[in-house]
Amino acid sequence: MTNSISFDRAADFYDQTRDLAAPVAERGLPALIALLPPQARVLDVGIGTGRVSAPLLNMGVDVMGIDLSLKMMMKLRAKHPDVRIAQADASRLPFAARSFDAALTTHVLHLIGPWREALREIRRVVRPGGVYVNAWHHHADRSVHADIRDDWRQRVRA
Repeated sequence: MTNSISFDRAADFYDQTRDLAAPVAERGLPALIALLPPQARVLDVGIGTGRVSAPLLNMGVDVMGIDLSLKMMMKLRAKHPDVRIAQADASRLPFAARSFDAALTTHVLHLIGPWREALREIRRVVRPGGVYVNAWHHHADRSVHADIRDDWRQRVRA
């Protein structure tokens, strides 16, 4: 494994300290589903306890999840015994090219040491024309996240 950060230490309290924001649950997930073809396969990179993927699974979405933390994924397995999960590093995804219609990363890219490699891997496993969604919490103060966001906005405009 790389110098990415596992959340094993947080497995026992993670679900009690984080919820899925109502706007994401009510508008974000349905918007994502609307972008997917029928019987879409979705990869959740950093699935953890399933904060985002559990609702997708409940809506009938075919989700495959990877995470470094076995303890986090076992919490998800307790809620969804049939969930498909694998311990894997995002920078070396154990899937064939073009295996998924969509990929998700939620509050995880900053925990992946080789994040550029992870993005290349996500691009490799998502079919052409597929969907990639990266979600994070915006901090109003000046932060590394704000600097990265501003840099990307400038690059997109250019």
